[in-house]
Amino acid sequence: MTRRMLRGVLLTATLGGAACHREASGPAPQTTAVTAPAAAVSPPGVGTDGMTKPLFQVLADEKAHRPAGTPHAEALFDALDKGGVVMQGRAQVLGRTVGAAYCENAHTGQGVVVSVCEFGDAGALAAGRAYSERTFARALPGRVLVSNRNTLLTINPAAGTAGAAGATAAQVDVIKRAFAAL
Repeated sequence: MTRRMLRGVLLTATLGGAACHREASGPAPQTTAVTAPAAAVSPPGVGTDGMTKPLFQVLADEKAHRPAGTPHAEALFDALDKGGVVMQGRAQVLGRTVGAAYCENAHTGQGVVVSVCEFGDAGALAAGRAYSERTFARALPGRVLVSNRNTLLTINPAAGTAGAAGATAAQVDVIKRAFAAL
């Protein structure tokens, strides 16, 4: 080890130790939390503001309280797999973001992203769809949103797929037909 490297290590250790050292001469300074007023940009139950549970627990709660009487994500993904559109990376995502009871995403090998969100009722679906359209339209242009009962399907075609545009369009059609058949 060179003298220069040794000097750097010793300097780092000295400064690191000094930064971690706390004097016991007086009480810790008092801090007060200031919270900004919440902006009403989303319908009730939409978003992540006010979440008090850890994310894994919120996801578990959403999975445990899925609505009945509407197509479920697994049914669509299983139908697509059987129909030759293999879905990869299936994962639950936070439904609360759009006011859904439960959401799951996956993608095809050509990069078509599919999101299935199950809502408790038609009103929640309408509010969630409006929120999705308003919030994500600019960031994700070209999305296709389709509803079946109280489930919202969002299809995001792959970006930059000039060579595979025909295959991607065909996949989008197959996905829409499979969802309508549920």
